[in-house]
Amino acid sequence: MRTPVLDCTSLTDTPTLSWDVAASIPKLAGGHDLAITICQAFLYELSYSKELRNKTGGELPWYGIGTPVAQMLAWLIRHDPTTARLTVEQIIGETLRQLEISREVTERSIATALSLDGDFDKAVLKDFLNRVFTPKTTT
Repeated sequence: MRTPVLDCTSLTDTPTLSWDVAASIPKLAGGHDLAITICQAFLYELSYSKELRNKTGGELPWYGIGTPVAQMLAWLIRHDPTTARLTVEQIIGETLRQLEISREVTERSIATALSLDGDFDKAVLKDFLNRVFTPKTTT
């Protein structure tokens, strides 16, 4: 069986095609599957950072998250904010249960990773995080 050849000269509307491909990624990968992958990646990153911090000492109020992992979550936030919200909630809950890392430290770790590597407008990121994270209380 012969593999079909794509005639690129017929692709006159490249910007539309790229948007079509980007829009179809959640259907191809499945938002749920991507969310599970992101959650597992965050758990690994937080576990590794916690282990490294325990060995070296240090007092930062957050743990580091690798750039590719933060960028995956940023992509999900942009393209499927509802699934992204549920994913962040799952990360926070599983981190507390499995790694005994407080909600506050996990939230700070996620916020730091997204602000460094998510390529968000500050107001957009703040709005998303305010909807997902624990509300700040004032005394």
